[in-house]
Amino acid sequence: MNRDALAKRRRALKLGIVLTRSSTFSAPSRIRLDGAWHTLDLPDEHGVDVAFMEILLADTYGLERVRNAGTILDVGEHAGLFVLAAHRTHPRARIHAYEPNPALAGHLARNAAPTGAEVHLEAIGVEDGHGTLEHAEESVNTRVIEAAGGDVKVTSFRTAVDRLGGRVDFLKLDCEGAEWPLFDDAEPWAGVQNVGLEYHGDGERAVAALERLGFTVSAAGRGPYGIVLAERR
Repeated sequence: MNRDALAKRRRALKLGIVLTRSSTFSAPSRIRLDGAWHTLDLPDEHGVDVAFMEILLADTYGLERVRNAGTILDVGEHAGLFVLAAHRTHPRARIHAYEPNPALAGHLARNAAPTGAEVHLEAIGVEDGHGTLEHAEESVNTRVIEAAGGDVKVTSFRTAVDRLGGRVDFLKLDCEGAEWPLFDDAEPWAGVQNVGLEYHGDGERAVAALERLGFTVSAAGRGPYGIVLAERR
């Protein structure tokens, strides 16, 4: 068994999950968190099963690379899986999670409850404003399109950072292609120390954007979709 597989099994056992050799995986109905069982409330979708494996078992966003994170900003949360992973890895951290899809509000509230995370039912953009949801077959792929008359509240990235006191020890950014305009406002990025970014469109462009903002990239995917991990120089 390789190192990655062993790490997944180790993380699974800490959550009270026993991984089998089966090629398929379904998200469990409950996990152990802070020494107690916590019932999960997740949409019944294949994408959620994949997200559980990637976020909680594979540590795709690199939470374990960061030590003693005091503030965590989660942009594009979905149903609460990253919040659970962030709390498990950094139990004393102050976590702010942003998710604009109202259909996920109940799932997110129930899953995030034991973590103490502050949940904002808002999208993140360059400026405060409004947008509309562009739904996809899988809710993990739903995204927000900015629109003046939209019913989704858009909060500026600058405001989100300010709400955490101007310093973000770890930023998870996954907003289905809406990440690109955020790179143009450099000032709030000065308070961000570590990044786990899921990019959509161009890996080299994502790396260049983070390097321009003063980050060192430690891992990067290739092609039109992937993960970039970076830390401030």
